[in-house]
Amino acid sequence: MTDPIERLRRENEDLRMEVSRLKSWIERLERRSARKTPAVEKDLADESYFLRRLKEAVRAAERYARFLCVVMIDLPDEDRAEGYADRALDAANRFAKTFRKTDLVALFDSDRVYVLLEETETGQGIEALKRVQDEIGTVLVPRYSIACYPSDAQRDE
Repeated sequence: MTDPIERLRRENEDLRMEVSRLKSWIERLERRSARKTPAVEKDLADESYFLRRLKEAVRAAERYARFLCVVMIDLPDEDRAEGYADRALDAANRFAKTFRKTDLVALFDSDRVYVLLEETETGQGIEALKRVQDEIGTVLVPRYSIACYPSDAQRDE
């Protein structure tokens, strides 16, 4: 029969080792979650945050009879050479500076920029796109798409 004190010491040591292992695991998770993508470092939203905010904005627009537009800017991808991701990130950052501070700009897959324009009717969204085109000039020739709520809400596209 083992000494009860010795048994408690071993159990205590086992628990200390388990606590140490769990602390290390938590630190790894915190380091992983603290890593920022280049887009987030430039104050652009990532895909998951953008989609979450878009769902919230649509619900608010439905409930309070508000307008919103979503703009998709499809960056040209003919030149996927070295540095393309950096050029796409710089272009998205330039777009973000063109929109209002309350608009949410996100870079998806380094070739698509999405912009959430809350409290924006269709005509205002088109004007915002014209400002973007004036800003970038002919440096990039992206393709644009715009969908607005409520006017495009019933369309299948």
